[in-house]
Amino acid sequence: MRIDKWLWAARFFKTRSLATDAVEGGKIKLNGERPKPAKGVKVGDQLDVRAGPFTFSIRVLALSDRRGPAVEAVKLYIESAESQAARQALADELAQAASYVTSLLPPKLQGEIVSDYLFVASSQLGGDLFGYHWLDDNQLAMYLLDVCGHGL
Repeated sequence: MRIDKWLWAARFFKTRSLATDAVEGGKIKLNGERPKPAKGVKVGDQLDVRAGPFTFSIRVLALSDRRGPAVEAVKLYIESAESQAARQALADELAQAASYVTSLLPPKLQGEIVSDYLFVASSQLGGDLFGYHWLDDNQLAMYLLDVCGHGL
């Protein structure tokens, strides 16, 4: 069975096209090697699947070319305890980073000048920030910084 089809059936990717893109993009390792989308996968194969910031290290338990409900999909593989622990540790670190960054946000302005913003946590290193300070009763200084060059 094709690896891209199996990844889709196992619900690692929402569409078969996304699964194919992941394989072609080097986000999938099959028994330590970078496969092509048409490469066959079989029971007992070891897969490393990178999805976003997380890597799943799994062993194939069953094959399916049909995408069923999540409760069925998890029966197609088993994830190693080390992989689960590493993903949880990374999730905890990302949550801590988001909490820290949120604490750095300036207070929202109310009154004659109103400010608003939406914080969306990222799983990648960034460096964007903004702020404002009153210089005197009539002048407000605002700044935007793009430290990593990803854009604001």
